[in-house]
Amino acid sequence: MFRRLLRSQEHCPPGTDLRPQTTGSLLMAISRSDAAHLLRRSGFGARPADIARLAALPNWEAAVDAVLDTSRAPAATMPPAVGQTMEMWELRIELIKFWIERMRTTPCPIVEKMALFFHGHHFPCSWSKCDEATLAWNQIELFRSFALGDYHQLTQRVAVDPWMLWYLDNGANKAPSRINENFGRELLELFTLGRNNYTEADVVAMSRAWTGHNLSADGLRYQFDAAAHDNGQKTLFGITKNWDGPATITEILKGSKAVPASLFFVAKLWRYLVGTEPSATTTQSLAATFRASGLSLRSLVRAIFLHPDFRGAAARTAVVRSPVDWFVSVTQALDVPATASQPQWWIVPMGQDLFRPPNVGGWGSNEAWLSASGWWRRGECIRWLCYQMVDPSLPYNRFPEIQPDSSPKLVADVTFEAFGIVSPSPATRKVVEDWARSVSGTWHGSSMRYFGMVLVAMSPDFNLG
Repeated sequence: MFRRLLRSQEHCPPGTDLRPQTTGSLLMAISRSDAAHLLRRSGFGARPADIARLAALPNWEAAVDAVLDTSRAPAATMPPAVGQTMEMWELRIELIKFWIERMRTTPCPIVEKMALFFHGHHFPCSWSKCDEATLAWNQIELFRSFALGDYHQLTQRVAVDPWMLWYLDNGANKAPSRINENFGRELLELFTLGRNNYTEADVVAMSRAWTGHNLSADGLRYQFDAAAHDNGQKTLFGITKNWDGPATITEILKGSKAVPASLFFVAKLWRYLVGTEPSATTTQSLAATFRASGLSLRSLVRAIFLHPDFRGAAARTAVVRSPVDWFVSVTQALDVPATASQPQWWIVPMGQDLFRPPNVGGWGSNEAWLSASGWWRRGECIRWLCYQMVDPSLPYNRFPEIQPDSSPKLVADVTFEAFGIVSPSPATRKVVEDWARSVSGTWHGSSMRYFGMVLVAMSPDFNLG
C-alpha cells in the first residue's frame, strides 16, 4: 500500500489544493495544512499549537522565517552519564535518549533536523569505528552549531574533527610511507563533489594534501604533524602546487569546483527536505543562490522552503518518515519522554541506529524504510507506547475524552489532531471511524483510545511526512 501511495495522491482529501504555488502566494495567508507540512519538513512533527501559530502568520514567507528562527534554541549540555564510568553501550544509550528527547522538545527543531542530515546523510561517522562517547557528542554539537551556518567553515571543521579522523583513518595518514586514501576519496565522492567530478589522480593528490592532519597521541584531539605532511608539488584538478588539506576544501567549495560542488550539495539537501528529485533548472537556480550567499546554509534552506515545488502535490507525499522521524513524532504527539519511551529499543530494529550509520554513505531514504521487518517493528512500538498511555497506573492517561461509548467522529478527530494530521484522507478517516463504530458501546469499547492511537500512527497520512 505504501509503495502505491508514494506514486499517487489518492489519499489526499477531495478539494485539497496541492498545485504548485505561485510567487504571489508567498504574500497570502497560509492554510493549516501548509503549516503542518512546513513543520514536518523543518522538524519532526506538527503539534496543534505549532500549527495554529504558523497558520496565524500573515504569509508563507513569514512562516518560513519563523521555523528558521533559532534564537530560542536551547544550549545542549552533555548528559552527566557520559562523564561517568560506564560500559560503552550504556553511554551510547544515554546519547540516543538525550538526542531523541531534544528532537522531541526543542522549540527550534530545524537545528536538530539539520544535525541529523549531516550525521546520517552527508558526513556520516560511526560508533563501530570509534566508540568514544565524547567524540560522538562533540561532532553532533558541531553540526548543531553550524546547522544554518557557513557550509565552507563546517566542512573545514568536519575534516579535522576527531571522530571523522578516526572513522576515515586520516588520523594516521602520514607521508611518505603511510598515506591513506580513505578520507581523500570520500571527501571528493560523498562529501563535496560526487562521482564523475574528479579523477583518480585527484584522489591521490587529495590524500597527500591531507597527510599530517592527524590525531593526538591519546586519540582525542586533532593535531597537525608537520613531519608527516607531504610538502611536495601535487596536481589537483589540473592545478599544480604544494596543496595542503584545508586549501583543497576551499578550492572545491569556492574555487574551480564551486559550481559542481554546489549542485551536488543542493540536490542532496533538496532530497532530504523535499523528497522529490529536483529538476536541473531548480538545482541550478538554488545552487546559484547558495554560492551568491557565501554558502550560507540558512539562505539555502530558506530558498528551498520558499520554492513553489516545496508546496506542490508531489512533495506532500514524497517522504516516508525515517524511524527516528517517526518515533520522535509519535512521542511528541503522545507527550512521552525518552526516559519512558526507550528509543534504543525501537529505532535500531526499525533500521536507524543513531551514532552508527550503516556505512560512509549514510542511511537510505523513502523506500529504504518500507521493509516488512521495519514496519512490523513500528507496529510493535506504537502498541507498546499506547499501552503506557492508557495504563491507569502510569502518569499519562492520554485522550481521556475518548470513552468506551464515544462517537466514531470524536475518536477520529481527537487522534488526528494530536498526531498533526490536518486533512486526513477519506480512506484513513473511514478506517478509524469504522473501527470505532464497531466497538463503541460494546465491551470492546475500552480499547477505543488504544487502537485509535495505533491506527493513526500506522496510517499513510502519518507515515508519509
